[in-house]
Amino acid sequence: MKQEPFKVERVSPRPAVRRVFYASGGAANIIAAQEAWRTGQQDPTEVSITFSSQIADFCRSIGAEAYFVSPHADAKTVELDEFVLEHRPKKDGYALGYHFNEIVYTLGLLRTARRYKADIALIDSGATPIFMLPLFKWFGIPVVFILHNTLWPAHFRTQRRRNHVVRWLDRFFWRRGAAGAIAVSPECERQVRHEAPHLNYPMDDLRQGRWVRRIEGAA
Repeated sequence: MKQEPFKVERVSPRPAVRRVFYASGGAANIIAAQEAWRTGQQDPTEVSITFSSQIADFCRSIGAEAYFVSPHADAKTVELDEFVLEHRPKKDGYALGYHFNEIVYTLGLLRTARRYKADIALIDSGATPIFMLPLFKWFGIPVVFILHNTLWPAHFRTQRRRNHVVRWLDRFFWRRGAAGAIAVSPECERQVRHEAPHLNYPMDDLRQGRWVRRIEGAA
């Protein structure tokens, strides 16, 4: 009886990041910033290199396309080379109305990221409520959260019950929903580790520049 040759099943390597979704936390004019950056100039309205330009450089370095969203008041969408840049203003609100608008805005970001077929989402602090971000993971888009500020003032945690409820909800993301995090300071990292003592994903200091090598590994 002729024996069939032993077949080794090949495992496909992890796909590289080809599409990045980035949500800015501040109402930056990302369109003007990228139009200036693509000509090798700095945005004249900014006093330092914009973070969106650093994200753009990272995407170019790995050969990825990207979709940028900013809550800038001038609603507009343009395509520049391999990037889609959208100004998507947020609605004003107060108390429960504010939180409702933030949740709706986050769902809109998630819908855009899915339609864009993003491999990874880079989300600035302030862009969305943190407790909403596990939705991205549940729909197959890993999230790297970028902390441009601390979760609470250093050495002072608020005692307001409402903030305790939000922090309790946020902990699920820090413990189970994040693929990685980038912090602007050691205090940011200390606070995240306080919320997620058994941190099992990479966390880098934004100032040291290692983050650009970690994002692709998080996807």
